[in-house]
Amino acid sequence: MATQQAPRTHQAPSADAPAALQSAASGRRGASYAAGCLWSLTTGLITATMLFINGSFVLALVSVLVNNDVPIIGNERLAQVLLFTVPVVMAVVEWWMLDYVRKRVTFSRYRTRKKIS
Repeated sequence: MATQQAPRTHQAPSADAPAALQSAASGRRGASYAAGCLWSLTTGLITATMLFINGSFVLALVSVLVNNDVPIIGNERLAQVLLFTVPVVMAVVEWWMLDYVRKRVTFSRYRTRKKIS
């Protein structure tokens, strides 16, 4: 009678495993951690740059509108809401545009090709 084995899950090599196997597994894991950390750091820096540029743009626009006595911007609360929300909305739209362009420009091996019949 055959016994069923539990499905294997990814586990770190045990202390009984050869040293070469342990170093290979930790090297792959370390590379994936480094790549994930680099991706997160890059994403954070890009987002911070977008927010800085967008905030500067909105601050300049709000100050010009206040100096020209635009009645809608005359309310200090509304000016602050615009100053804090518009840069975030702009950053979301900019990330959406970057994702769209990246998907259109980069090659994907999963795209289906039309067959010529």
